[in-house]
Amino acid sequence: MQDLFRFKITSRLNKPADYQAVFKSSWRTHAAFFTILVRLNQQPQARLGMALAKKAIRRSVDRSRIKRIFRESFRLRQSQLPCVDIVILAKKGLDASSSSQLRKDIDRQWDELVKHYKA
Repeated sequence: MQDLFRFKITSRLNKPADYQAVFKSSWRTHAAFFTILVRLNQQPQARLGMALAKKAIRRSVDRSRIKRIFRESFRLRQSQLPCVDIVILAKKGLDASSSSQLRKDIDRQWDELVKHYKA
């Protein structure tokens, strides 16, 4: 049971080719300050990648905090997600100080993703 909620290396997008495949053909869902790109994969689980540009989030402390929030949310929901590759893109104005709102937004996006692939 404990292993179910780990964020393993197999749950991450590591290679540039994996990112390029998602960027090339993907389903998109938008929130106020981030966009999620989703593509079906041939892996046994969902995988996560993030592209948080310095232009969108200036301070590295904020980028790191936002990445932690996204990873934690993904880690807790990955067992419910379909077998997809996910890339999260930050939009300008994403703020690490409103982490509770960010968590609500990302949870809403996970629900939409599950609903989209179940239909």
